[in-house]
Formats: sequence, C-alpha cells, structure tokens
Amino acid sequence: MEVNITYSSDDIHEAVNALKVTSWISAMFDLDQHLRSEAKYNVDRTEKEIDVIYEIREKLNDIMHEYNISFDE
Repeated sequence: MEVNITYSSDDIHEAVNALKVTSWISAMFDLDQHLRSEAKYNVDRTEKEIDVIYEIREKLNDIMHEYNISFDE
C-alpha cells in the first residue's frame, strides 16, 4: 500500500509526528509488555508493587481507549 501525504513547510512538526505513529504504538506496546513481565515474573516484587504495576497498565489501556487506539488493531 502506498500513501502520499502533502504538508506545507509550516506543518513539518505535524508531518514528523504523523510518520512516528507506528513507533509510538510500538513503544507503548513494549512498555505494556515490560510492566506485564515485571508483575508476572519478577519474584522480587511485593504485592503492593504488583498492584501498582497493574494499575499503571490499566491506566495506559484506558488512555489508549480514550484515543480510540488498541494494541490489537
């Protein structure tokens, strides 16, 4: 698939951000997976720390839902 997007020189910041969308989604996915791994496999974590990690993951997913984005799409 090929997509052509035209931006004026005034919109260069928007153009750069638009091109980085995939990178942002990948970074958020990696963060979510890191948090999941920490909660699930790091035996040095306390129960309270694990609860906080799950709260952060839930908030990340809530924010993504507000912006109508998902790791599944």
